[in-house]
Amino acid sequence: MLELLRRVLGKGCRTIRYPHEAFMPPSASMGRPEVDLDGCDMCGRCASACPSSSLTLIDEGIQLDLSSCIFCGECARICPDHITMGKEFELAAKSRDGLKVVFARG
Repeated sequence: MLELLRRVLGKGCRTIRYPHEAFMPPSASMGRPEVDLDGCDMCGRCASACPSSSLTLIDEGIQLDLSSCIFCGECARICPDHITMGKEFELAAKSRDGLKVVFARG
């Protein structure tokens, strides 16, 4: 047991000094969905494919609710021409309404 503790405690710090040092997520990680509505016919397949109902069609375009999004990428899989999974991972907000992102047409 003592040898195990020595090995574990002897490793030193294994984290970075975030946010003072930049953090780059692994290349396979998926951040916030990014929507480009140029040429989109607003068919609603992306909203239907979302397992957490985070995407909704609104008059202005498409609304993404980051408070319920599970970053699964189903929307991007269904509509790869208009939705991509970005790399943005710093998604904090001061209120729940701040987690609602509207991707507007035009």
